Amino acid sequence: MKLTLEDSDITPIVRETVEAILDSGLLDQRLSYSSIEAARILDTTSRAIDEARRSGRLRGVKIGKSYSYPRTELLRFLNEHA
Repeated sequence: MKLTLEDSDITPIVRETVEAILDSGLLDQRLSYSSIEAARILDTTSRAIDEARRSGRLRGVKIGKSYSYPRTELLRFLNEHA
């Protein structure tokens, strides 16, 4: 079975998903999140977050030995990859 969707079909779903995440309180007023926190927010693993960063699909900020992911970047990533 193959499912084909147009951008116009997906856009409302992505918008609803982003709004639901914002309404759920998963994203608080912090400016950035660790790999583990970003994974929880995006419902994936921290390894997938790190792989997305290394491939350039997700931008992280290196702070010391670890990376932090800005709130706005997580929202952008979700909108583009949902």
